[in-house]
Amino acid sequence: MRIKRLSDSTINKIAAGEVIERPMSVVKELVENSIDAQAHNIIVSIQRGGRNAIVVSDDGIGICKDDLAVAIERHATSKLLEEDISQIAYNGFRGEALPSIGAVGQLKIVSKSRDEDEAWEIEVYDGENSRMKPASHRQGTTVEVCNLFCFTPNRLKFLKGEVQEVSACTSLIERFAIVHPHIAFKLVSDGKTVLDYKCIQGEANDERIKDVLGDDFIKNSIPVDAVHKNMAVRGYVSLPTYSRGVSTNFYTYVNSRIVKDKVLSTAIRVAYQGLLPRDRFPVVVLFIDIEPQMVDVNVHPTKAEVRFRDESSARGLIISSIRKAIAANNTVHSTTVADASKVSLSRNLELSGQSEAIKRKELEGETHGTYNRFVGIPRDEERNRTWNSNAVSPSSDNKDYRVNKGVVLSDRKEMHKSSDRVEPVPIEDNVVVERNAHAVQKQKAFDVHYPLGYAKCQIGNLYIIAESEDGMVILDQHAAHERLVLEGIKEQIIEGKYIKSQHLLIPEVLELGARGTNDILGLANVLSRFGILIERNGISQIVITAVPLTFGELDIKGFLTDFSSQVMSDYEGGSVDPETFIHEKLNEICSKIACYSSVRAGRKLSVEEMNAMLREVEKTGFGAQCNHGRPTFTKLSLDDLKKVFERV
Repeated sequence: MRIKRLSDSTINKIAAGEVIERPMSVVKELVENSIDAQAHNIIVSIQRGGRNAIVVSDDGIGICKDDLAVAIERHATSKLLEEDISQIAYNGFRGEALPSIGAVGQLKIVSKSRDEDEAWEIEVYDGENSRMKPASHRQGTTVEVCNLFCFTPNRLKFLKGEVQEVSACTSLIERFAIVHPHIAFKLVSDGKTVLDYKCIQGEANDERIKDVLGDDFIKNSIPVDAVHKNMAVRGYVSLPTYSRGVSTNFYTYVNSRIVKDKVLSTAIRVAYQGLLPRDRFPVVVLFIDIEPQMVDVNVHPTKAEVRFRDESSARGLIISSIRKAIAANNTVHSTTVADASKVSLSRNLELSGQSEAIKRKELEGETHGTYNRFVGIPRDEERNRTWNSNAVSPSSDNKDYRVNKGVVLSDRKEMHKSSDRVEPVPIEDNVVVERNAHAVQKQKAFDVHYPLGYAKCQIGNLYIIAESEDGMVILDQHAAHERLVLEGIKEQIIEGKYIKSQHLLIPEVLELGARGTNDILGLANVLSRFGILIERNGISQIVITAVPLTFGELDIKGFLTDFSSQVMSDYEGGSVDPETFIHEKLNEICSKIACYSSVRAGRKLSVEEMNAMLREVEKTGFGAQCNHGRPTFTKLSLDDLKKVFERV
């Protein structure tokens, strides 16, 4: 078969396969053109998820008559000069979008330039251009795409359902809206308005983030702001206790461009390592500003990926900025934790029947004479009911965590008789209370404000109850101490420049193959920073001569096998660097050591010990989460308690 040139129509259809994957791809390319055209209002309208029609209108500078026919030619653009290929500052620059769209669907463009008095229209059908003709249009451009993939019908079978395609377009517009608050965005699907974001004057990313992600995210997020050399990172990241079950909530931007980059996602994942439960992900909005020549945006036709010239610095700045922000807010936890506590308490109050009993007496008039609203005495047959404060979950193995099991309500006469003198409620061994009146009085004074307050008692030898200025704090002693031990180990080991080595009496020999041996020996200096010393032993083997001193139980052969087989392939793909992998693995080992070295559940603590733990948690950078990402404490304000007991 002879070699021949492909037709322009075929070339455009092949190129469209890279640029136009689904209706969302069309919307992305057209909206980027509108943004580059300095539009202040962008309206996107789709029908049947974008299959039947996609219309994008803007009030930008428009396209003049002479440029309209050129705009639909391949690799034609007004945003790039040959001498500034490394200084790309626009969203679109490849000149592929319009010809690619015209190759797979019916394309019509109507535009009026701000420098001309008349609007012009041109159509593209199966790659063939129509003659331009005058049209009626205000300043700006409207691009209409009908019957997407009608000329490449095989592509239709790869589209998802209408609901999924509309959802993809919605998510895309939300991402555009966050980074461009000065632009009004509107999305209409089958005649119904899905999104409508008004223009916000000034640099108001915070307000637009609230519009898109909701007030709940703003309340449960912390600001990030860091600068290093020629790179700046700013935005908001969620508290570790505010997470999602999917990783689609990473809103990352590089020079105001929407990107989904492995370097960024890996850095975010590493920053939250040990702070989130497994299979949970944070909500992150990060704006990264960097000099254009320091980042390559011409990596993929969709322009969704970038390549940093200095990936290590970019990754390091993102990780450190997020972790510093979280550490600086170590005593702040998400409202979802308190909400869950309130729901649990309210549910148990309902189950105990007290709320309904009081309502029944008020509504049915079952109490005779004057009703004591301050005490709320139950009916006679309920007086001797044993009250408890247990809230046993299915995962508690039916252990009895009640504070005062067996405390029986006394007779009404007995209660009135003792009203002039309050006696302490009898408690069992599973509650520790400070009986030193002077110490209690001193604690009540709150001469010094502590975020986690002063310890009052211990429940079930597991939870510490503390009183703060605005409510109460419940702390899981094992989870909290686990984090304290872990951070202590890391401070001594991982945070140091080098980890001390322990030489092996009998060196370990590891078979890795010729390529694996060469690859891992090339990273011997990195391994030595973590106390792992290796040498070559022939073509396909290495000898392990030393391991980290603190990690005597480390399976060094398994560790290096994983390092060779998994990390090297990931490293080549740009998803993770070897040093990050080693940090992650050693962090896992530190977590295991901390778990077995911490104060176990069931250990009785004195008030002094409890207060000491509270103070340490306040000082520890990530004290709000245990090593497995679960919360170490929850706060209930006085307002929360009033809501639980229906006082508001």
